[in-house]
Amino acid sequence: TLRNIKFKMTRTHENTHWQNMFARFLEYKRRYKHCFVPRSYGRLGLWCDDQRIGYRMLQDGRSTHMTRVKIELLESEGFCWEYENKREKKWHEMYAELMEYKKEHGHCNVPKKCRANQKLGSWVDYQRTLYRQTIKKNTNSNEGSSISVCSTDNNENAMSMQLYNPNAITPERIKLLEDIGFRWSTAKELSNASTTNVSNKKNKISRNKTKQQQQSCLVSNPDIHSSMNS
Repeated sequence: TLRNIKFKMTRTHENTHWQNMFARFLEYKRRYKHCFVPRSYGRLGLWCDDQRIGYRMLQDGRSTHMTRVKIELLESEGFCWEYENKREKKWHEMYAELMEYKKEHGHCNVPKKCRANQKLGSWVDYQRTLYRQTIKKNTNSNEGSSISVCSTDNNENAMSMQLYNPNAITPERIKLLEDIGFRWSTAKELSNASTTNVSNKKNKISRNKTKQQQQSCLVSNPDIHSSMNS
């Protein structure tokens, strides 16, 4: 794509800057798997906003830096001239913040009460809540089947659920989060589950041991066995 730009655009200072920013846009798309660059995302976010403004000006017949060639290049990469809705835009903005958090800390386990970014901590906790709700509803409606990003039926269920709850998590969002190593259970929940499993295992071993002792006692004392049957 960048090679095509050189043939389609005159090499001026303005176009060289545009090409450089377009390259950054392609890198963002490769890294985050979407084209919803939030306005808060530094120079690239402002540049994307500027492309939308130029596009609207061109549509209105006003003088602008935007050209048909630039529009063609942006649209070939899936650039969004309008966000589908504010919630979609907001979700991708928070997703980008989560990516930045992972880049800095090496993981996606943002504490619910994160001092550095309380908004992100609350958002991450909310995604887990939505996921658990989706799993529960999906299980109830599909007799125990779990949600899958590859299941057509589950995709339709998620889409219909969104009609009632625009914030509902979708299979696409689940995949985006899992692709960056997001965990649906917190470290505390995993620890509690592990402790419970260990406790249950110990109780089962204890019950089996008691049962074996009782059976051994009956075998070694036939009189006890006889009196129990009389």
